[in-house]
Amino acid sequence: MKRFCSMVSSIILTLMILVSLSLGLPHLIGVKTFVVLSGSMEPSVHTGSLAYIKASTPDEITKGDIITYTMTGDNGYLVTHRVVSVNEVENVFITKGDANETNDGPVEFERLVGKLLFSIPYLGFLTAFIKTKQGIVLMIGILIVMIILTFLPQIMKKEEST
Repeated sequence: MKRFCSMVSSIILTLMILVSLSLGLPHLIGVKTFVVLSGSMEPSVHTGSLAYIKASTPDEITKGDIITYTMTGDNGYLVTHRVVSVNEVENVFITKGDANETNDGPVEFERLVGKLLFSIPYLGFLTAFIKTKQGIVLMIGILIVMIILTFLPQIMKKEEST
């Protein structure tokens, strides 16, 4: 029983550490993470992926790079698409989602958030879920289960000896 509880507790702890590192560590080195909400970049970047974006300047961006930029307006909506061309005369990028038929409208250089370093498929779904009330309750529940699994063998041993 002790071995089983220890193994389950270790697996849960390892998974929690891996998820925490994948979410927290990038921010310590200046990398932002965003959840990919649409399939416009399939199959390169999957819906639900967690995208890791490094802040970049326009002169660091070339044709073929995948960038994240803000939409026009005050909604703060972000788009992650591939650069089709860079127009340095007009200071704009032309982008297109890999799954889209047509190019997007011009993206002014000042709307650039950064360049995609990599993405982890489906981790964005988990990230989004953890931020909900249900996700927080689940995380607390997992911690409680870990604590119980850690001390259960000791409790069982005491009961057996009495």
